[in-house]
Amino acid sequence: MERLYRKLGRKPINLHRALAPAPAVLEKYLELVQSLRFEAKCPQRDRELAICRVARLRGSDYEWAHHSPEARHAGVSEEQLNALDEWRASSLFADRDRVILGYVDYMVVDAKFDSRVLEQYYDEQEQVELTMTIGMYLSIAAVLRALEVQLDDNVGN
Repeated sequence: MERLYRKLGRKPINLHRALAPAPAVLEKYLELVQSLRFEAKCPQRDRELAICRVARLRGSDYEWAHHSPEARHAGVSEEQLNALDEWRASSLFADRDRVILGYVDYMVVDAKFDSRVLEQYYDEQEQVELTMTIGMYLSIAAVLRALEVQLDDNVGN
């Protein structure tokens, strides 16, 4: 783990510690997360908004605690974060936000969505990055729950 964290310039979090008994899995997981979070063309604000919506839909307090501050930092307002559960009825979200949130709902809870609207805002690379981000954090929410990963000390709103 120490070699991986030196390479990535990060400190381990509880999720990483939970995956540490499978070092090859942890390494590949960290590489994928690194590429999705720090090397993606798709805007960070859009990706963090999507991750926060996944966290709300899956009841993942861990993801919420780690990513709502990142979303704020990327430009998602506190009011928007507070309105995520009722985003369809809210006037706080621009058309682009509604596409992102609708796509998350489509992927997580099988809501109706015409994926062709993604082309209005994203090129093919960005569509893949957004899709993989949503899928990755959906799977992380399941792993967090299954492995009963506790929230890290000093993390949260």
